[in-house]
Amino acid sequence: MGSYSSIYGTKRFYYDINDMIGPDCAAGIAGFEPAPWQPYSPEQGLRLGEPGVRSESQTGFTEVVHVDDGLHAVIIDWPKHAGHSTEAEWVEFLDTRYGWLYFGLEGEGKLKVEGFGPARRNGATCSLTVTPRKSTYIWHNGPASMRRGVSIAFHARYLNVHYPDLLNLCRHSLGEWFAGREVTLRDFDLPFLPVMNSATAALLNLSLEGELRYRFVCSTVQQLLCLGLAALVQKEFEEVRPARLSSRDKSVLRQVRDTLVSDLADPPSVEQMVERFGSNRNKLRFGFKALYGMTISEYLYRERMARAFSLLTATGLSVTEVAATVGYGHASNFTTAFKREFGRTPREIARTSH
Repeated sequence: MGSYSSIYGTKRFYYDINDMIGPDCAAGIAGFEPAPWQPYSPEQGLRLGEPGVRSESQTGFTEVVHVDDGLHAVIIDWPKHAGHSTEAEWVEFLDTRYGWLYFGLEGEGKLKVEGFGPARRNGATCSLTVTPRKSTYIWHNGPASMRRGVSIAFHARYLNVHYPDLLNLCRHSLGEWFAGREVTLRDFDLPFLPVMNSATAALLNLSLEGELRYRFVCSTVQQLLCLGLAALVQKEFEEVRPARLSSRDKSVLRQVRDTLVSDLADPPSVEQMVERFGSNRNKLRFGFKALYGMTISEYLYRERMARAFSLLTATGLSVTEVAATVGYGHASNFTTAFKREFGRTPREIARTSH
C-alpha cells in the first residue's frame, strides 16, 4: 500500500498503480482520505478528499472509478484555497503497460517521469503519455495550485481487445509500447476539442449518484478515450509527412542536439528550447526526428545510456553517481533502463571493466 517520506522539505507519497485500481480502489494512496460522501458502491469507485485539506467544508475532491478491466478514471477537482500552502508529490511506480490520457480544463498538470523528463502541460490541454514498464511517475502539487480535469489509465491489453486496428493506425506512435519494447517517454500533445472540454466539465459537475452516476461516468470516459485516440490517429498521419527543413532549421536542431548532450542530467523541456532557439514546437519535434531519425526523448535516452556506459567503463564512479550524472534520481530506475538497453546491469559492466 502507499507510503510516505519527505525530500528537501516536500512531502512525498509513494504508491503502486494497483493501490489505485485494485480491489480497495484508491484506499492505498497516501495523502488522501476517503470523503464523507461516497457516490459509488465499493467495487465501482471511491471519492477521496482533496489532498492536504482536512475540512468538512472543503469543495475539492478526487474520484477513482473502475470503468472496465484495464480502464480506469481519476477525476480531479482541486480548487485554490486562500492561505493553503501544501506542497507534495505523489510518486507512482508503473510496473505494467498502462498509459495515461489526460484532459485538463485548467490548473497545473505537472508530471515528471524519472530518468526521462517532464510531461504534460498547464491550462486547458489534452495529452497522452506512455512509458516503458517499471517507470516512476512524479506528480507535483504546489502551494495554492489548482487542478481540474480527468486522467484515464488504459492498459495495452484493453486497447488490443477493444480497438484491434489501433496498432496499424498508430504504429509510429504506440507500436513499441504495444509490443512491450518501449524504451523512452512518449508524450503526445493533442488538440483539446470543444467536445472534450464539455465532456470533462460534465464529469466534474455531476450531481448524480449510485448506478446512474457510475453509468454516466463510464460512458463519458469511454467517449473521451475514443476522442483522444482519434486525435492521436490524426496526429500519426501528420507526423509521417516528411518535414521540410531550411538551413536555419538544421542549424537550430543541431543546437538543440548539443544542448541535450551537454546537460543530460537536467535537459530543458521542449517549451524551453522553443523559447531559447526561436523555433516552434512542431518544427522542433518533427524536424528533429526527420534530421536525426528519432524523437528528442529517444535521442536523449540513447545519449544517457551511451554516457552511462562510458562512465562505468572508464571511471571509478559508483552506479548511484553515474545514474545522477545522466539524469536518474533513483539508481533502481537507472539499473532497469540500463539492463533493458545493454542486457547487463551497470554493476556487471563496471565489474568487468576494472
